[in-house]
Parts: sequence; structure tokens; C-alpha cells
Amino acid sequence: MIPRIPARRARPVACRGIAVLAATLLLVADTTSLGAQAPASPHSRAPYSSLTVSVAASRQASSGRLDDYWDAGRGVRIDIHTPFYLGDAGLTATTLRYATRTASQPGFRAIVAGANWRFPIGTTARLRPALSVEAGNFMTIFDGDQPKGLGKESEIYAGGGASLGVAIAAGTAAVFGADARHVFTSTPIRMVSLHAGIAHTFATPGWLRAVIE
Repeated sequence: MIPRIPARRARPVACRGIAVLAATLLLVADTTSLGAQAPASPHSRAPYSSLTVSVAASRQASSGRLDDYWDAGRGVRIDIHTPFYLGDAGLTATTLRYATRTASQPGFRAIVAGANWRFPIGTTARLRPALSVEAGNFMTIFDGDQPKGLGKESEIYAGGGASLGVAIAAGTAAVFGADARHVFTSTPIRMVSLHAGIAHTFATPGWLRAVIE
């Protein structure tokens, strides 16, 4: 259902934006490392000791070749992370609609879900910059009645991103980020998304920690 059109060069502006954001976060990390040691977190950094749940509004800065046929709407993104032996391990999911721009293609809902591994690169009492890598499934559910086997499509994707958390209250932070994803269709789709929202961190309940461990 996703049209097979000749590959085109990826839009450099959005990719440069992620590079600039990542460089900025690295600069923040380097600057803060020169100062005093960050105060202890209200929750231990021991593996599985806490959960951070974030809910954010998401938008596509670029959907690659999909932009020729569909207009991406605003989306909702949910992330859940826990401290791991290295960085933070977690899950991420985003859902958004694509409205058709041509009479020959139906609109569809996209669900992007995968595993996300986040690496804090410098944490203070107020700022938490991080870089991340992820991989998962890009699913499309097309509108209307479609021929059997064509109503849904599912493709593997991989990507990475940069984010910044800004503390606004105990255990609560505003989060901002950008991600680049490569969808492994026959003609690859390169996507760039932005998000902003709220994250809250709390101690992992004992029963849930036992299950995770």
C-alpha cells in the first residue's frame, strides 16, 4: 500500500537539526561535569529501582517519501524507562494519523513502537540530557475496506535521538527531544520526529521489580 517510488535524497535540514541538538547536549554534559557533583537523585540509580513515564505531543519534521502522498498529523508519544546496568532501558510508542493527499491512496494510522536504550550524558539537579538508540516496528493501518492482507502493513525500523529533561518539581520534568528513524521498506523511508511533554519518576513497586528482575 505504501507506494514504491524512486528513492530520493534525505532532507538535510532536519538531520542537521538533530546533530545540532546532540552537540548541544554534549556541550551541556561537558559543562556540568566541570562543576560540583550532581546531588543524589530522589530515586536510586540501581537497576530497576525506579520508573520514568513520559507522555508527549509529537510531530513529524519529515516523513521522507511519505510526504508526497500524505500529510502527517500531530501524534501522542509514551515512553517508559528504568535504570539499567548501562543507561536506561525502556519502551516507546507513538501513534499518529496520516491524511491522504491523493485520491488513489487511503489515509492511515501509524503506530511506531519499539525498545529504546537511553544514555544520560550529564545530569544535574535540573538538567538531564541524553542520547538514545532504538529499534522496533512501524505499523500502518489503512482507512476503509482494503483487500485481504493489504489493510495493515508492518516494517522494522531502527534509529536514534537526543533529548533533554528539565526538572520542574520533585520527580517531574519537562521533556524535549528529536529522533531520526530508518524504516526498512523496499525503498527505505527516513523520518524525523520532534516531541515535547512531561515525565514523572517514581520508585518501582516491589512486586513489579520482582517481575522485571
